[in-house]
Amino acid sequence: MIATICAHQAAPQAWRPSVRAPQRRASLSVQRPRSHGIPRAAEVDCATAEQELLRQIGSLGYPAAIFPGDEQARAGIDAAVAALEAATPTPSSLQQPQRGGQPAEELLGDWQLVYASSGTYVTRTAPAQALLAASKLPGVGVSDVQQTLELAPAAEAGQGGQWSSSGGSGGGGGGGATLRITNAAKLGLFVFGEWALKITGEWRVQDSVLATISFDGYSLQLVGLLGLIKLPGMAKISVPTKSSATAEFSTTYLSPSLRVARGRSCNIFVFQRG
Repeated sequence: MIATICAHQAAPQAWRPSVRAPQRRASLSVQRPRSHGIPRAAEVDCATAEQELLRQIGSLGYPAAIFPGDEQARAGIDAAVAALEAATPTPSSLQQPQRGGQPAEELLGDWQLVYASSGTYVTRTAPAQALLAASKLPGVGVSDVQQTLELAPAAEAGQGGQWSSSGGSGGGGGGGATLRITNAAKLGLFVFGEWALKITGEWRVQDSVLATISFDGYSLQLVGLLGLIKLPGMAKISVPTKSSATAEFSTTYLSPSLRVARGRSCNIFVFQRG
């Protein structure tokens, strides 16, 4: 639950989206009073707010926006994210009652990571920081960080491809859908070439916004040299992994073009439709 993830905050519900009738326009619904400078949902036009958020993110530059740093600029971005979360047009995005407990259609497909408030597990590592520092050199850096979400095949879901009886209740029964997740990025290593990295795993829906994520493999493939020569069809190195470690992510805002997720420590991730 989001409340569990943000238990250290004085008011965990300040950013949790409330469930509203789907046909009601987010910009017209009235929610809680103004708090901590976050506008009421009635004051938020989602399309305009999305564009303003992307403008602020763009001012950080890419890939700096997905690496830690520039806390002052990120404070304004995080406030803009909170305003959007209060007016999400797709509440209960992981278990929609009107879809029999299935995830919203808008959730599935390809997404590009455009912002991470405290970086990501990968971008906080020393090698990734070194790549960022050297990114002004030709053929060096991190690019095309993407995430793909797909419904898991029935055999992998372990439930015959059906949704559990608790799906759609919006409660925390932990019996929702299973999705396959692929995180991908390109790593430029100068004379060592450009590599495509993919990490695969599964999302297990826990309630209307919360999912647990575990990873089961990764692959590396050489795709180019010095940013000039493309190498299609090169052999891919795949490595299966087994780990009991899981992560938790809550989908707090979802529209056809933008998605916001929060990690267990409330780290914010903003994805734009790829």
